[in-house]
Amino acid sequence: MKTNFKIVFLTALGLLAGVGYVSAQEFVYNGINYQVVSVAEKVARVAKNPVASGEIVIPSSVIFDNNGSPVDLRVIAIGESAFESNSLIKSVKIPDTVEVIENYAFDECDNLASVDFGSSITSIGDCAFRNCSSLAEIDLSPSVESVGKFGFGYCGNLKRAYIGESLKVISYAMFANNFELEHVNIPETVTEIGVSAFSDCWSLQELNLPEGLKSIRVSAIYRCKSLKEIIIPSTVTGIGMSNFWKCDNLRKVMSLTPQPLAIDEGNFSQSPNEILVVPEGLKDAYMEMEGWNKFGKILEIMAPESLIDGVAYTRPDNETVTVAYISSTIGENVTIPANIEIGGVNYDVAGIGLNAAVMNDDITSLSISAEGNDDAAYVIGENSFANCTGISHVSCGYIVPPVASDNSFATEVYENATITVPDSDAYRNAAACWGRFKNYAVTGAVNELVTDIDEWGDEVYTLSGLKVNKDNLSPGIYIRKTSNGFVKVIVR
Repeated sequence: MKTNFKIVFLTALGLLAGVGYVSAQEFVYNGINYQVVSVAEKVARVAKNPVASGEIVIPSSVIFDNNGSPVDLRVIAIGESAFESNSLIKSVKIPDTVEVIENYAFDECDNLASVDFGSSITSIGDCAFRNCSSLAEIDLSPSVESVGKFGFGYCGNLKRAYIGESLKVISYAMFANNFELEHVNIPETVTEIGVSAFSDCWSLQELNLPEGLKSIRVSAIYRCKSLKEIIIPSTVTGIGMSNFWKCDNLRKVMSLTPQPLAIDEGNFSQSPNEILVVPEGLKDAYMEMEGWNKFGKILEIMAPESLIDGVAYTRPDNETVTVAYISSTIGENVTIPANIEIGGVNYDVAGIGLNAAVMNDDITSLSISAEGNDDAAYVIGENSFANCTGISHVSCGYIVPPVASDNSFATEVYENATITVPDSDAYRNAAACWGRFKNYAVTGAVNELVTDIDEWGDEVYTLSGLKVNKDNLSPGIYIRKTSNGFVKVIVR
């Protein structure tokens, strides 16, 4: 029925093409103007409503007086310019019968603060919600397959946008000039980021591009001043001019394409201050490629295959995975699990690859879990955390110290951080980096029994390495920093 319904709707609209709103077919129902699309097919759409006000609830059906015979019409669309430039409406609830929001439907509704999109909308037209300056959040259902140009552009207070798993293209200027936009998810169905799609999104700190993305069009990600890191998926085949231009805080770019893509000199305008991360074996190719060779430093990592919660993994065999990359967007507290599910298969995590957390100096605590596998062999590659100077606590659950190199961690970490391990003597006497740590705590050993915490300093951690507020502690075991180093304490 749904497919037939669409055909009827499109046919009816085709009959009205070029005619505009036909006054004889317009009517009012509960204070809202509607237009008949087809009496025979019993469908209508919302017409122009320049003076509608308050909290608008569009019903799924309306009653039309057809020459004295009432007809129940389903509401299947919000018509072109239906509420355009209406400053009186504050919210709108769209029923599940509506499948199309036409061009300019809510353009410049500057007091519209809330939209319930329903569950059946497949298409949102050009400029449909442009200049809706009071919108703070949008949540598009999985039914939405397309959004027209400037669909949500110039929404000055939009902070969060949630997109369902049907959208194919982030359209021309879809979120352009949304200065407050902080979060937007891009589903795996998206294959193209359109021209100027995220232009001048000044507050956007992260943008996770999905594997399967093919094209990043001209100026798609342009002057995003807060963007810190970008990962270009292996499936991308083209990057248009001026992408990442004036992204002043962009410090790290990871390109996973099999070979360097041709880019314009306007891309990555701040590149001398940035680090380029590429799959192992491709460094020379990038160093020889115009545009990419402007980067101040090019580093190699193990080629990632799956990105889960900010951590990318590669599968060297059928039983284990290795951490290839730890995104800067993961936050201060990083936990590496002992096992992970990828594609419905469980894998043991066997180690952390070279340069995995390069320039990720937001990390303050690192926990390497060994739950259920604490006697396994584990490997930590060269320079894995070499630039993570802010780490103040490391927790490692493996009984046998992992194989590592002297430069797996930064010198500042060896000097200032504490490390919590099953056996401090085994780690102190181990080769490479472990013996360089100055402060140790032991898993399972309690150094103090504490009943009064008023005299404590501020640095208190859970056993997994998360920093906590000492004024809000529940009874339990913690790590605290003292003038003599770090000790494990039990709080009652």
